[in-house]
Amino acid sequence: MGAPPEVIEEWEAKRSPPPADFGIHEDNWAVFMMFSQNLSSQWDLGVGFGGVIHIGIPIPRIESLFNIKKIPTEQQETLLEEIQLMERSALAVLNKVKG
Repeated sequence: MGAPPEVIEEWEAKRSPPPADFGIHEDNWAVFMMFSQNLSSQWDLGVGFGGVIHIGIPIPRIESLFNIKKIPTEQQETLLEEIQLMERSALAVLNKVKG
């Protein structure tokens, strides 16, 4: 049981290490690629008198991505934690008050 070989090959290709001059540790490259390529358009936004704020990426959207990519269940908890860490860091930047 597990992901089909073509899915594994696609995932491994995306796990190729970042260029040496790029500031992402090799261990974080796969989750960075998932976050930047697959989840970057999945933000929930709030709109009010103060403008638009990014609220976060709903977990069901992340779970759907895991299902689409056939990520093994035993890897999902760790990936979710890593994605949420990136999300919190991104929220701090995205919602920074301009002015």
